Amino acid sequence: MVRPDERLSWGRTVGLGAQHVVAMFGATFVAPAEA
Repeated sequence: MVRPDERLSWGRTVGLGAQHVVAMFGATFVAPAEA
């Protein structure tokens, strides 16, 4: 958990950002193609 007054390191921020991009890509392009 990260409190609102805390910040993650740059490495973790980039990692979570990349994970979000991959998840959104899958939800936007891959899942509708299979529906």
